[in-house]
Amino acid sequence: MTRITRTIGAALAAATLLALTLTAGGTHKQRVQLAKLSSLPASQPLGIDPPAGDYYSYAPSVVEQGDTRHVFYCGNAVSGRFGDHVMLSIGARQPDGSWDYGKPRIAFGPTSDLVWANYHTCDPELIRGSFTWGGKTYPWAMFFTAYGCGVQVRPCPEEHIYPNQLGVAFADTIGAGPSGWRIYPQPLIGYGMEFGTCEPRAYCIGQPAVTSIDGAGRLMLFYQGWGGFVWRDVNLADMGAPVIGERRYLPAEGLPDWLHNASLVYDPALDRFWGVYDTGVTNKQPYGVPVQTDTSIVSISASDLWSNTGSWRLEETVTGAHSGFAFNHNAGLARTVYGRPAPGPVLEVVHAVAHARSSGAGGWGEWTYRLWSTTYSLPATQ
Repeated sequence: MTRITRTIGAALAAATLLALTLTAGGTHKQRVQLAKLSSLPASQPLGIDPPAGDYYSYAPSVVEQGDTRHVFYCGNAVSGRFGDHVMLSIGARQPDGSWDYGKPRIAFGPTSDLVWANYHTCDPELIRGSFTWGGKTYPWAMFFTAYGCGVQVRPCPEEHIYPNQLGVAFADTIGAGPSGWRIYPQPLIGYGMEFGTCEPRAYCIGQPAVTSIDGAGRLMLFYQGWGGFVWRDVNLADMGAPVIGERRYLPAEGLPDWLHNASLVYDPALDRFWGVYDTGVTNKQPYGVPVQTDTSIVSISASDLWSNTGSWRLEETVTGAHSGFAFNHNAGLARTVYGRPAPGPVLEVVHAVAHARSSGAGGWGEWTYRLWSTTYSLPATQ
């Protein structure tokens, strides 16, 4: 796969029913209806704008430290060319509470040095800790989805495809560029470990989410893998001998759709996990990418998640009625460097919006992918 002032008070007509007619690419129209009352304010542009031309932005990892934000996301580096890179825009909090974001730049991208990660690097997820590799200790780790090809031609011939696998990179500084991020040479979770084999055109493994267990090297690593969205207890304190725990499954009860493409944070105050993920109708347009209409906000008690019992609670759903776009997908929650909710009484949900179609290669709509944001008010108790 600028300054923005958030108007929290701009709720959706006092949370009444809305019906919108959306026009995509000037020709395709699609009806989007909010099916229930909503407490969410209208979604607004986050304020990170790619350069002029054909660019996309989605799958954010939003990390907040005081009055500074680092927003990593998946984007392309060359106008009109599909090629996923991990992009970065740094935001500064303004006196009115808004964020002023700097010009996006490449954090790191595909590398010819690694055949399994030489085509796409996407779905970034940052965490702080203590990770020693080759005698050097790094404070930052970035998990990502990688896709590779054994020959440098596009599209990649099927017999040369290295399907999606989960990689990790390390850096001395959170704002490091391509020369500062050091990619671990093997997939951290490869399809050999997860599946044994994986069909070249299958999704395989990716979409990582992570929270810290000990503030150092031990992490809860969530990802799309065998049997859906799963997690492992991993310890990367010593990358000479990383400890990858057994695959564990998550409850399914209470979810409006099967769990996938999720961003998760752990809230110690409520001892609860909060998550956002793609739900709703999948894009059915010819040649359309499989994004969905909605982003659902869900939560579950920590004990239920750890023991694979209990039920999720559906909190809210971001729809086209909130943004005016047909598709609202690939979301990330604003979080601390250790995978906790960002300070404050709300969860900020940063999601991608997209029209159903766009002109250009394939007519998929990628050039309309932009990062927007809304907020959900946290309850006082579980």
